[in-house]
Amino acid sequence: MREKSTLQKEIQLSGIGIHTGKDVELRLKPSSSGKIIFRRTDLGGLEVNLDPKDIKAKNSTYMEAKGCKIQTLEHLLAVLYVFGIDSLVVEMNNEEIPIMDGSASPFVEAVVEGGVRHLPERKEFIQILKPYSVKEGDASLS
Repeated sequence: MREKSTLQKEIQLSGIGIHTGKDVELRLKPSSSGKIIFRRTDLGGLEVNLDPKDIKAKNSTYMEAKGCKIQTLEHLLAVLYVFGIDSLVVEMNNEEIPIMDGSASPFVEAVVEGGVRHLPERKEFIQILKPYSVKEGDASLS
C-alpha cells in the first residue's frame, strides 16, 4: 500500500519569476487534503486545485483556472512527484513560481529540509490500457 504524502513542516522560499520579472514569496504548507492546492494571496486567497485539464504550455508550463494563472510549474511539480508529495498547499503572492537558480535543486533542498510525512489515505493510480498518440505539425507524443 502506498499512502499519500505531505511535508512535515512549512517551507518558505522567495525569488524572481523568470518570465514576469516579479518578486514572489512562496510557502509550501503541509496539508491532509489529498490534493495539491495553489493559493494566490495576492488575489484574496483564491484557491485552485492542481488539475491536468488546466495545464498549458507556451515558453513554460502554466495553469489557468478560475481566472488566474500559475506560471512556471515545471521544477516544483517535478520535485513534488519525485518525493511522492500529493497533498500540499502552495501559497504564493504572485503568478509565477520563482526560478531560483534555474534548476530544481533549491526545491529538492527545501523538501529535504521540510521532511516528508505519510498520510493514512491511500494513493489513487491510473492505468493506461491502450496506446494513445497526439500529433501537431511535426511534433508527436505517444
